[in-house]
Amino acid sequence: MNRRAEFSQIVAAGGIFLVGALVYLFDRSGSDIYFIPEWWTLADGTPTLFGALGRSLPSFAHTFCFILLTSALLTPWQIPPLKICLAWCGTEALLESGQADPFATRIVDMLPAWLADWPILQNVPGYFSRGAFDLADLAAIGLGGVAAWCTIVLTNSIGVND
Repeated sequence: MNRRAEFSQIVAAGGIFLVGALVYLFDRSGSDIYFIPEWWTLADGTPTLFGALGRSLPSFAHTFCFILLTSALLTPWQIPPLKICLAWCGTEALLESGQADPFATRIVDMLPAWLADWPILQNVPGYFSRGAFDLADLAAIGLGGVAAWCTIVLTNSIGVND
């Protein structure tokens, strides 16, 4: 096991996670964010910090972070990085596509009512009904996957010949 690679992947994921969190704090309305109290956000009435890039940066960040964290946590099982990247990119792309009409309406109609009773899951219907499908988000997901794969390959090569 290459502990240096695992640590580097977790640090890289954490760094991109912080950038993604800044997008939510500075560029998104507090009413649109589930995990951040509305009074924490600075987006309402202020210019956006990330501009147009901030619209799709979270899609990149989610994909990148989930891939790197999965790679670091599953190192003992030696799952090929490409499989991890494809699994997360596919999952993210399906979730993004689920926001497109007419899929979003059908998905919301099929969701069980008990989701409303679970604090985290209660937001699932809103994700599909209020979210907006965007091709730029799909591109960001793909770029996040490629960047994560490159990061895994690079970090796995560190310390191999030590």
